[in-house]
Amino acid sequence: MWSLGLGSMQQPMLTPSTIALAKARVSGRHIFAHEGFSSRELDVSSRVREKHGGVFGHFSASGNVSIGASNAPIDVHVEMTHSIPHQVQTINLRSRAGPLKATLSIMDMSKEAERNTFKINAVSRDGPLDLTLSNGSTYGSVSIDAEATNAPAHLTLDTAFEGTFVAKTVDSNESEGASAVYAPGATYSGHMRVFRTPFQTRHIHAGAVGWGSEEAAVNGASFAEVRSVQRSAHIDI
Repeated sequence: MWSLGLGSMQQPMLTPSTIALAKARVSGRHIFAHEGFSSRELDVSSRVREKHGGVFGHFSASGNVSIGASNAPIDVHVEMTHSIPHQVQTINLRSRAGPLKATLSIMDMSKEAERNTFKINAVSRDGPLDLTLSNGSTYGSVSIDAEATNAPAHLTLDTAFEGTFVAKTVDSNESEGASAVYAPGATYSGHMRVFRTPFQTRHIHAGAVGWGSEEAAVNGASFAEVRSVQRSAHIDI
């Protein structure tokens, strides 16, 4: 394991020359990664009691990723390449008392007929959550679970997503607590995007999306849920 632990007064700077062949564990007040920094597995944390802390920049890994911050923001782009055949690879994001914003690119390089699975968990306490799965991502299936407490939650899915989606609110008094925006005219690999008629109430907006047919939407392997406790939850599909 490659480890870089710095005190709260220091600022770890990760550059393309900072490459860890095993697991990189990085801690500090203000952590910034330049595009090109990479590791096999990644564990990053920022815990501060003053301003100007947080985790920022571009992180790349071929194994599991964990990024957390307390009393500080997270604003990152994470690239994950699947490197463990027939195993689920995971991205864990967690923030307390600070906003969590992340753009994720997941890449499955497998040439096998059955492609691999990714799991994404994002939790924000007392700070807004904004999570995006980038267009161009490739995967067999992806499972996304995103939740914000005492703050709004927003999830944007990539164009290749096939499966079930849910926006949900808990203990929210907002009139339009759960909502979704669709892009019905889109095409992918020569197919039209098809939506299964969603189930919608004040607190839940759920449905399915696929390419070419309603059956593809219903049988899609992926699942995404975004929740907000006490505020609003929104999903862009």
